[in-house]
Amino acid sequence: MRVPRGSASGDRRVGVGVGDPAPGHGRRGRGCPGPAALVGAPPRAGPIFPRLHGSSVRPAGKAFVRPLVPVGGGAAPGGPGPRPRPRSCGPCAHGIWLLPGLGDRRGSPPFLVRKPRGGERSGRAAAPPSALGSAPCTDRRPFRMVWAVLLALLLAGGGWGWELTVVFTTDLHTSLVRLAKFRDVFRQADLVLDGGDAWEDTHRLTGEAEAWETMRRMGEYGYTAMVLGNHETYLGPRALGRILAETSFPVLATNLRAPLPTQPWALVERKGLRILILGVLWDLAVIWPGWELEEPYAALEEALAAVPPHDLFILLAHMNTDRAFDLVRRLSRKPALVVLGHDHQVYLEPRVVEGVPVVQAGSRGKALGIVRLGPEGVQHYEILKPAETLPLAIPSGTFGVLGLFALLALLWRG
Repeated sequence: MRVPRGSASGDRRVGVGVGDPAPGHGRRGRGCPGPAALVGAPPRAGPIFPRLHGSSVRPAGKAFVRPLVPVGGGAAPGGPGPRPRPRSCGPCAHGIWLLPGLGDRRGSPPFLVRKPRGGERSGRAAAPPSALGSAPCTDRRPFRMVWAVLLALLLAGGGWGWELTVVFTTDLHTSLVRLAKFRDVFRQADLVLDGGDAWEDTHRLTGEAEAWETMRRMGEYGYTAMVLGNHETYLGPRALGRILAETSFPVLATNLRAPLPTQPWALVERKGLRILILGVLWDLAVIWPGWELEEPYAALEEALAAVPPHDLFILLAHMNTDRAFDLVRRLSRKPALVVLGHDHQVYLEPRVVEGVPVVQAGSRGKALGIVRLGPEGVQHYEILKPAETLPLAIPSGTFGVLGLFALLALLWRG
């Protein structure tokens, strides 16, 4: 605010606020001309209050005035000397004034500091501000921190921090009913896989019915894929073809060439990851007319060269342990996980072969395996066992077969 001229003590200004510059400090005429000079008003001379470092005075009979200190630029208020280095604002001729103690940009309210305009940092003249004392803060550190946090969240959610929960079974032999109490575990998994020999084949008259029931139950439990085992092939091509044609999930046989509705591979997407699943079998599989069983290593290398792009692949292998370990060592591209069946073993800890975890969950539904995978490999591994072991499922035709053999033996002796 301005005080009309004509006072006995000269032209003084009292009650000056933020954004309204005070006249000069120190010797008369050496201070900043103030905003009046910016609009063409003649400068006014007269006694002024001295600059007091961080303190205030009230002369006798005068109103209390707290001195205002310019932030950066201009000659030193107390006298001649070099221009102080600007901290967060331009020279005082631009009309930016702060109370003592508020000039440090680290402690100043944002509305008291304006952003330097073009040319101020390089020393060129800058245009006068349109509104004195109302410029924004120039400290960009909070904005950089926000961008850093957003970038970290983006990287964490874009596949760099992936996690997959895989539930697996091996060599069920029609005993999936034993794992009925773990149905919630099946539902919560990202992938549910089986290592082959899911059904039994004791008798042709009952084996197909049991296979139908097992495959139906596996579909209810949400299986993602399984590999064909040797016991599945014992049913014969016709019965096996009928069952596989009605299965709600892919049955894999990467190295089997046969007129069956099997799949060489499966590609699924979970949590933004494209996961390739391959399945191979060996040894005890019955080769019916028109079937051809290739060597697993050659079949896998051929499949990996032809499959669509993917982020990782999982191998289902139905073969003995030694063959499986040797196969993993020979592969040019290592799988993220190998689910192994056929040997009826329970791996309480994953067997690691050249950095590849190999897992197995026993036989006949006596155990259920859980493995959690991440970028660094296995993050969690657990084997669940039912609290109560149900009686072993015996096919209904078994006793009839045994009775027939006993009758034939008696007739032979007689």
